[in-house]
Amino acid sequence: MIGNATLKLLNKDYSEYIDDILVNLERIRWVDNTLTERFLVVNIAGFKLFLFEDNKLKWQTNVVVGRNYTKTPIFKGQMSYIVMNPTWTVPRSIAGGIIKKMKENPNYLNEKDFVVVDSRRNPVDSKSIDWANASRKNFPYWFVQQPSENNSLGQIKFMFPNKYSIYLHDTPAKTLFQQDQRAFSHGCVRVDDPFTLAEKILETSDNWSRSDIDDAIAAKETTKISLSKPLDVLLMYWTVAGDDESLQFYTDVYNRDGALLKALTTPLANNTI
Repeated sequence: MIGNATLKLLNKDYSEYIDDILVNLERIRWVDNTLTERFLVVNIAGFKLFLFEDNKLKWQTNVVVGRNYTKTPIFKGQMSYIVMNPTWTVPRSIAGGIIKKMKENPNYLNEKDFVVVDSRRNPVDSKSIDWANASRKNFPYWFVQQPSENNSLGQIKFMFPNKYSIYLHDTPAKTLFQQDQRAFSHGCVRVDDPFTLAEKILETSDNWSRSDIDDAIAAKETTKISLSKPLDVLLMYWTVAGDDESLQFYTDVYNRDGALLKALTTPLANNTI
């Protein structure tokens, strides 16, 4: 089926591809050159994760990134620990959705393994809450989802503490990885094959095997694994990527290329000193 997107791509001029390359060469200049020989890159625009070791690509997988209105930010961090069977504390910004679900289905919290806690993490009896009059603005409590296959973070998360509260994690919504355009999250990065990623990260310096990881998951207890050596993590936005033989052009999902191209090609003003 030839739709508008296909027609637009078929009619794209070669000069536009050159502009795309120019923009992304500029983005490459921004990358910190202090990377160690082992690091992880997420290409937000390409919906891909790449793990490098000895400066060579070791493994890759698909990812889901933030929607256009909850964009995944660009930054560098250091992964310091991994959590098996994590809990999920629902951000205030999306707690209203759960309140709405409770109004529609009083058993929703039990079905999805949620508990309610106060600001000191003390349990609150959900039956004592006036759900009919509750709203995100007047709700003083927090929702915490317990470890399970229903957990929105899945069964494993990868932590590189940062000011954006962004991390990599598993997800129960596996069907989203079958989409070509995978901007569906609230900002964090969902990993298609998180257990293999954990295996690749832990086998080199922390001596964890895949069976060790599977056993920890099967125990259904929240377990924190500190990495013996932090792993550099780069969250980047490249609409052109490739190797020595070919280039891959990706959709500018956050509509950023135009502004950067304009900045690169606009002549500097003639200022006299």
